[in-house]
Amino acid sequence: MATEDFADGNSKSTMLVYFSAVCGLTLPTGANFLRPAQFTSILSSLIYCTRLLIMESVLPRFSHDYISLSERPRYGQLDILNNVRKKKMCDGTLSPLGEFISLAAYGQSLRRSEGPTIQFEWSDDGEEISWDGCFRVTMDGFRTLAHSAIQAATRQCERLMYDWVPPTRDLRTLRDRLSTATAGYSFVSDPANGISNAYLELLTKACLSPVNLLTLIGKNECSSW
Repeated sequence: MATEDFADGNSKSTMLVYFSAVCGLTLPTGANFLRPAQFTSILSSLIYCTRLLIMESVLPRFSHDYISLSERPRYGQLDILNNVRKKKMCDGTLSPLGEFISLAAYGQSLRRSEGPTIQFEWSDDGEEISWDGCFRVTMDGFRTLAHSAIQAATRQCERLMYDWVPPTRDLRTLRDRLSTATAGYSFVSDPANGISNAYLELLTKACLSPVNLLTLIGKNECSSW
């Protein structure tokens, strides 16, 4: 398919070009075409994959005995590649890859002239913004975004630490001597911080917590510890 000839010079007669046209339709109904900024990325993927297929078929690293394809020779590889490249891998050739390269170049020129990829629209009262026709956010929701993110992160941290609260909650009071080159030094073991035995409290929480209980006996009468 990667080197299929055009029938009567018509590119859509090849399977890959026809497939690329289907990829250019919008989801889920395919009622519209994708914009150039969206379609050029699909073409780039097709160009990359098609090149790999041609390279592997012409100069395989290893032999593929099940399709009678021997491994590439040690010499003359460029001459072998050029025989296919000039006919099937360049812009202007009557091949799927040539068509993809031409369409990608044309799409890039349209992409620069059509403006932003995403169009934002404001509601009449200025309290809601939408984009891509299906995403929207209200100003009230935007104002609470940071607060909601902090709350969610706090809940995740509490669960991660098994609801254990460190004795020193103000991080500004912790001492960490970055200039200390002594082997084994850690701010955890620094006497000034008073948290050298905190790991025992956390370990107790982890063993007794109802969530992921480390001392829970499983089916094989073995704990998670």
